[in-house]
Amino acid sequence: MLAQLLRTDLIPAVYVFTPELRALRDLCRTRSFLVHQRTAIVNNCHSTLLKYNILAPATSKLYSNDGLAFLKNPELQLHELFKFGLTCKSNLLNELNEMIKHLEKKIRQNCIEDSILKLLKTISGIGDVLAPTIRYEIGDISRFKSAKKLSSYCRYTPKMHISGKTTKYYRTSKQGNAYLKWACSEATTLAIRYDKDVRHRYHKLLTKKGKPVALSIIGRNLTTVVYNVWMNQQPYRGFKVPKEQN
Repeated sequence: MLAQLLRTDLIPAVYVFTPELRALRDLCRTRSFLVHQRTAIVNNCHSTLLKYNILAPATSKLYSNDGLAFLKNPELQLHELFKFGLTCKSNLLNELNEMIKHLEKKIRQNCIEDSILKLLKTISGIGDVLAPTIRYEIGDISRFKSAKKLSSYCRYTPKMHISGKTTKYYRTSKQGNAYLKWACSEATTLAIRYDKDVRHRYHKLLTKKGKPVALSIIGRNLTTVVYNVWMNQQPYRGFKVPKEQN
């Protein structure tokens, strides 16, 4: 049976990272893990404040210096035990901020500044942190035969169920690389914020399909841009929607 599967090319080859790339990939994954932990603590702080109908300042994030000062403010109209809990959480946020900064510095010092990283940084939404994450999660772009294959690996392909002549599509599949999906989602949000072409495309999709679907489509388009920039070894020249994904 194994020989028949090999003959028909039904067993996919496994891509093995070098020890150096595995270490750099793990460093990026560690930063992602700590960022998720920081977000969880921030959400918990918001939940505590809402119990007393207190809104955090909209001008700054709770893990910023102003946000931490707000959490430790003794004049907050909270029970003393709630104040003590917020102080503990703010101390944790401060520690996480220092760890994340140290990790980002380590990533910049140890990442291999090759031509691929420079090309990825030309894409809107991808900077000094997301570029190494995408670079080391993909490894070798040639293992993907097309941009659609990369999009599927990034979890941007919807689940599909076919029964007879009936075809149903569901939410995007969970099969693929979760870290790469997170990095592309972050890059998508930043691209929408700072790239006017991406923002125009997003708002156009938003009115027709809603926010979740619009973000997924822009994310899938972004993975296609990453694939073409990497394969063609040419810098990003502007957001253009591929014909097959219109």
